[in-house]
Amino acid sequence: MSRTIAIYPQVEKDVQGIYRYIAANDRDRAITFFDAVRETFADLARMPGLGQVYESGENDLVNLHRWFVKGFKTYLIFYLFDDVSITIVRVIDGRRDLTEILNEL
Repeated sequence: MSRTIAIYPQVEKDVQGIYRYIAANDRDRAITFFDAVRETFADLARMPGLGQVYESGENDLVNLHRWFVKGFKTYLIFYLFDDVSITIVRVIDGRRDLTEILNEL
């Protein structure tokens, strides 16, 4: 069963920023990244249990999960899900301070 996908407004900015960063060196790779994000969102809608629970100990988002963008393991998708929907919260470079970024939610 595929769940409905909801996306936080910040996610579009996240993906655009990463796209621009990658495109500065390799436009084709950036397009591949964009396609991989969409494909990974769809995979997570079908199988949300793929990701691991992210526990920072500081944010209030209970059951926040993370999974990598297919083919781009540095970039992480953070999401919540229930029986009918999945909500994409952020797409972040995993080398950044994740706790600080996610505590802004």
